[in-house]
Amino acid sequence: MAVIKTSPQDLKIINIRIKPKLVFHILLFAIFFLTFMNILGLYLGSGVNPQYMVKFDFNQEANIPAFFSAISLFVCSMLLLSIALVGRKSKAETSSWFYLALIFLFLSFDEAAGIHEMFIGMTRRTFNLSGYFYYAWIVPYGIAVVLLFALLLPFLKKLRKRTRVLFLLSGTIFISGAIGFEMLGGNVIQSQGPGALFSFFYTCEELLEMLGSSLFIYALLDYITQTFGSNIRMVKDN
Repeated sequence: MAVIKTSPQDLKIINIRIKPKLVFHILLFAIFFLTFMNILGLYLGSGVNPQYMVKFDFNQEANIPAFFSAISLFVCSMLLLSIALVGRKSKAETSSWFYLALIFLFLSFDEAAGIHEMFIGMTRRTFNLSGYFYYAWIVPYGIAVVLLFALLLPFLKKLRKRTRVLFLLSGTIFISGAIGFEMLGGNVIQSQGPGALFSFFYTCEELLEMLGSSLFIYALLDYITQTFGSNIRMVKDN
């Protein structure tokens, strides 16, 4: 096996500065654009090319808004994993960060593949659900949210106040959309069918989900800069 020796002169140090507010502003701009395109498609209605509607409609799967949401959740997972790995080197408590990383990785795949929809039929038939529980996946997922919050409460209490508030705020926004407006939309779609009110509810649902995950990305980047510094040093061969 050949061994290649690299002298310090052959190495180039690249400094990357993390700017949480800039990242958050970029995400907000992307969310504003996607929301505008969704509303524009709803306003123009049937006069728009169906392919356009599919690409930007918040109520469709495997399109641009769904991809944005899945990537945002995946970024959350990778940031959580990074915090856990860096904390591990400094012998800090990292188990909760690892658990959160796995949860957000699952949420990312769920958003991309629609795993939660597999629970709708079975749960609806088992418990005879309708109305606000028409989308019956919210029952097992809602129970999981309550249990996870109870388990993570000691971890949240140990965080500095700013980080804790951002975590709770982003989580509240995300769950308000994912479960709250999903319940409202389910009741409307069953009682009235698709219409303007249903479109309003699912638009709010996806908007709040994107805002919640984006705010969580900001919270994680803010935590990283406050805890480990805002500069990342990368070494590259010339």
